[in-house]
Amino acid sequence: MGGQHQVLNQKKVAVIVLLTLVLSMTFTVLNPTLALTNEDQKQKAETLLNILDNDNKSIIEAFSKLDAQNITVPNAETKYNEGLEHAEEAFTLMNEENFSEASIEAVEAMQKFEDTLKILEDASPVEPTETEVTAEEAISLKANITRAIEHVRRLENLTAKAATAGYDTLAIEKRLTEVKQHLENAARELATMNLEGAAEELLIAKTLLDELKQPFDRLTNLVKASNTEKYLEEAEIRVSATKANITLSATLTPEIKKDAITALNNSETNLANARDSIENNNVDEAIGELEEIDDENLEEIDVEDLKESVPETYEETDSRICQRTRFLLYTHDGKHIMWGFVGNGYFVGTDNLGKRCWGIYGKGVFAGFYDGEFFWGKYRCGNWKAEGLFGENYTHGKYILFPTTNTEPAITATNP
Repeated sequence: MGGQHQVLNQKKVAVIVLLTLVLSMTFTVLNPTLALTNEDQKQKAETLLNILDNDNKSIIEAFSKLDAQNITVPNAETKYNEGLEHAEEAFTLMNEENFSEASIEAVEAMQKFEDTLKILEDASPVEPTETEVTAEEAISLKANITRAIEHVRRLENLTAKAATAGYDTLAIEKRLTEVKQHLENAARELATMNLEGAAEELLIAKTLLDELKQPFDRLTNLVKASNTEKYLEEAEIRVSATKANITLSATLTPEIKKDAITALNNSETNLANARDSIENNNVDEAIGELEEIDDENLEEIDVEDLKESVPETYEETDSRICQRTRFLLYTHDGKHIMWGFVGNGYFVGTDNLGKRCWGIYGKGVFAGFYDGEFFWGKYRCGNWKAEGLFGENYTHGKYILFPTTNTEPAITATNP
């Protein structure tokens, strides 16, 4: 803003001097007896040339600022070059001590410079007012305080769960109380538009939160280790029970049984590796062993469009499968197993609970109905993840394909 004020001030001076000189020259022409002496002419020319020099500096500065913002103003450059020609001629005449003509050329240059400054002013972006700057700072502070408050609430929830599980969280709770107090102070200062005070209180709160990072990391690792241990115990029981069910199944072929048992043996290996990692206090590695597929959230899909594309019944879907391929699909913990047929973008199957499933698939996405309830998910390279399948909000696992040549409709499988 200061640069623009400087340019405007230079313009005002130029205009005032220009008017004064024009009136002076006009008065001199009408009153020959008051003609200026040679020394007066020299002083006038020097004054004009000094103003030209200052105007030139202002114009160069304005051009530089616009150039920094990648803004070009061809019209201004043209006017400026015309003004420079008159200015150079004025300096030449000054050196030749032709002060009267030098003044005339200087006035011409000033007029061109005045036009240049006007064009540059119009082209310059409007800088925010002090009120606008203050408003932006207040909005930014408000957003940062709100984010910090939400972060503290999440930490409080985690702390409460850890305390319920029997962990010592008193020191963390005390520090969180201090953080909340400073955030409340920051909000109060902001309400009175004391931006400096609000920023200071917010900084203190953030510093205290940074100091809480290590204690929370330690607490989180303890909770993760405990939860992972519980999960391992449940998963080991489920995998073992599933292996027993598959072994005793009267409906699965020996080939399908063999592949399913092999897949479950691999799951048991993952569980064993995870347990070893827990014992070595490497919780993250243990969790990595348990993740059969990436933990990326399911991308947004037009679920309603998928739902409308699924045939209404199991039988209708089954009739659309021509070249049949057997499949076996199971969850990562072995709790649910489904087998059936896929082909031509459709699939039908039955799980170990006797519930039927049918739907569509293609381009890495599958959707359908399980026991009459809609579900959808994604699959890739033998891995899958879904929402609503097996009555679960979210689950994932693996699938195996067994190519066959049978083209007759599938026979609904019974419980293994």
